[in-house]
Amino acid sequence: MNLYLDTSVIISACRSSTGAARLVCDAAGINQWRLLASPYGLAELERHLDAFTEEARSAWRALRMKIQVVEDIIVFDKPLVFLKTKDRPILLAAATWAEVLLTHDRSDFHRRLGRSFYELRIRTPSEFIDEMRAAAAFLTPQP
Repeated sequence: MNLYLDTSVIISACRSSTGAARLVCDAAGINQWRLLASPYGLAELERHLDAFTEEARSAWRALRMKIQVVEDIIVFDKPLVFLKTKDRPILLAAATWAEVLLTHDRSDFHRRLGRSFYELRIRTPSEFIDEMRAAAAFLTPQP
């Protein structure tokens, strides 16, 4: 399964070793999930790195090795009414390359789009983990 990581999720995974975002990233390999991000999203992340602690920077270096970079998408072949210009490239890349967009940005994604955008599911990391556990499709990584 392809999971597109919004910048908010990557930042969260780097800053907290015990949160749901980190658990998704740590469990990706054992669950055969591909972690995806696009150059647009990674550029947004780069603007936040100065505020990272050294521990968070170290976590980012490790996480970066697990993320596959996919192309940014600027043209979409389906109708799109999404006024949040800065988030449109994230949404289009996720819809093109992934089954699930993981984001903490409830106001811009959840409230405007709901829980899906065409076939793309939009979830927080904790919602995604809960769904996978409920479907008995979640393996917990061993420390």
